[in-house]
Amino acid sequence: MTITPSTITPVTITAGRPWQNWGRSVSAHPAYIATASSVDDVCTAVDFARDRGLNLKPIGAGHSFTSIGVTDGVQLDVAGIGGILSSDGNLVRVGAGTYLHQLPGLLAPLGLALENMGDIDTQTIAGATSTGTHGTGASFGGLASQLEAITLVSADGTLLTISADQNAELLPAARLGLGALGVVVDVTLRCV
Repeated sequence: MTITPSTITPVTITAGRPWQNWGRSVSAHPAYIATASSVDDVCTAVDFARDRGLNLKPIGAGHSFTSIGVTDGVQLDVAGIGGILSSDGNLVRVGAGTYLHQLPGLLAPLGLALENMGDIDTQTIAGATSTGTHGTGASFGGLASQLEAITLVSADGTLLTISADQNAELLPAARLGLGALGVVVDVTLRCV
């Protein structure tokens, strides 16, 4: 069953199916799975869940060992929102669904790299930063410390930009937000 809640965006919302995280330590059976490939898709999925009184949980690679991705409502797959969206000097804006293992190849043509990355690179950038994934080395901050800006879709379906210049009071919370402020759709990384 495919539901197209809007004729404007091609978001795909299908009947749910059993899901397990990467470590197989957590499982769920969401009622629906929404697959997003744009910010509009995320907004549509948030509206879909809200209109039906369902909770919504974004899911990246499902790498977290916690139950953060568990829902009986709408599980939102953001893996289709990936790649470099823009760059300005050492600041690079990437889609939430960009996998960490993709970043070196995407950044190299710009002459850039992440300051630090851990030895597991199967997570999406939004999932890795939102759940506090760390890098390697005692003198480096976690991946979230490299975020200069975050764009998310809030529970009411509006787009919110968070940076030192916009909604700055939310930046510390949004860097490692666990999804509490909304669905991350892109992040701006400070690269080296």
